[in-house]
Amino acid sequence: MARLIPGPRDAGQNTSSFGFWLFVTLVAFTLLSIPSRIPVLGLLRPTVLMVLVLMVVVAKDWPRIKPKLLGSQSRILFTLLGYIVVTLPFVEWPGSVLGHNLQVLINSMGFYFFALIFVDDLRRLKIFLAVFFGSQTFRVLHPLILHITTGYWGDRTYLGDDYGFLPRLSGGPGDIINSNGLAFIIGMIAPFLYYWAIRQAKSRILFIWIPLAGALMYALTLTLSRSGTVALLIEAGAIVYMSKYRSVGIAVGILAIMAAASTMSPEQLERYQSLYRSDVRGSDTAHGRMEGIEVDLEVWAVRPVFGFGLGTSFEARFNLKNAHTMSHNLYTEVLIEMGVFGICILLAYMIACGLTVRATMKAVANSLKTGPPLDPLLQWLPRAIFVWMLMFLIFSFATYGVSTYAIYFMGGLAAVTQRLVYQNLGISEPEKKGRRRRAPQPPPAVNPAPGAGKDSLASPAVPARRNRRS
Repeated sequence: MARLIPGPRDAGQNTSSFGFWLFVTLVAFTLLSIPSRIPVLGLLRPTVLMVLVLMVVVAKDWPRIKPKLLGSQSRILFTLLGYIVVTLPFVEWPGSVLGHNLQVLINSMGFYFFALIFVDDLRRLKIFLAVFFGSQTFRVLHPLILHITTGYWGDRTYLGDDYGFLPRLSGGPGDIINSNGLAFIIGMIAPFLYYWAIRQAKSRILFIWIPLAGALMYALTLTLSRSGTVALLIEAGAIVYMSKYRSVGIAVGILAIMAAASTMSPEQLERYQSLYRSDVRGSDTAHGRMEGIEVDLEVWAVRPVFGFGLGTSFEARFNLKNAHTMSHNLYTEVLIEMGVFGICILLAYMIACGLTVRATMKAVANSLKTGPPLDPLLQWLPRAIFVWMLMFLIFSFATYGVSTYAIYFMGGLAAVTQRLVYQNLGISEPEKKGRRRRAPQPPPAVNPAPGAGKDSLASPAVPARRNRRS
């Protein structure tokens, strides 16, 4: 397996500072949808230009950057890109892939590759996390504040022929996310916010954390996202399971659920009850999700090997089944667009991400017992990534996203965290795989020939024959 951390020659040599700050700017522009909020700026395609400039920066420093991209996750993503390009002649709509969809995928993959390249020390990791989660928190608080002050909702859901529509909170004006997307962001923030606040153990941090956590939970109830609620419960269960204070965690969770339920209207409560009841409003849409998976599988069966092409699940579902939405399941989406080989590559990438996080958590646990001490961020970050990864795997059954940033952010952050943890602990590649390099063995002693002086040695052939006889 390739080296994941810099060796002695590379240690302490950061990549371009300009590249790092440009990448951080790209993250903020992408998450905050700044080109959509400022139409004049959007005409310049700033995110595309930043990606191109970053590629130039990488090309100029390629000999020093190349070792950072030799991990298993990187190889799988390069394989995925190569697979998409090579199979263009065999998909249904190659023009759609080349026209727009491949560019979107490359921009999203930047969250993996550029993070792995430019986030190469602890200070940069802290800045990157602050920008990423600060932007995501703003995306939640902005529509929530508008809802409280002006009655803003942004979206609505269909309850059935007899009930009409029910409003739902979505992203703020200028943002591009719907209600489920907003719930996904809340689920992304939650574990990182929890571990950050708990490990700080400072009253002023808790003074900020408690109202912020309450605001996020309230926003989640307003999204009416059933999949988001299930995903958050999975996160809470994972956190409680790994905690020393499980009974306290369970009690706090029950109180939080009761508090959230008390703020809902009867219509909103029925929306969540439709997860397990078929006699309430909204149960038709819950059943429709299962029907949607069946439709996806029927569409995939038309072109099962190479699929219809990246980003074409909407076209395929509309043309074959007259369905007016794209696939709402990441796994069937990949089956439709990239076929059976595509889903195998995606699953291999997810497994590689999971193994990376698992190895990092094990290294951190060992360091807490034996030392050396790690920075607090590196102690809790692997657990937060692990919890969020569990949420992502479940949430992906109810949302699309192979061309969005989230899955690549997950892998990039996991790889960066592993590299920094290993650097701080002095772990090399053979050690993390359970093997240690043997120290070079000294050559066998050579006995002086009879009668030779102090500095005179016998021919090596003599002791060699003697050793073989023995």
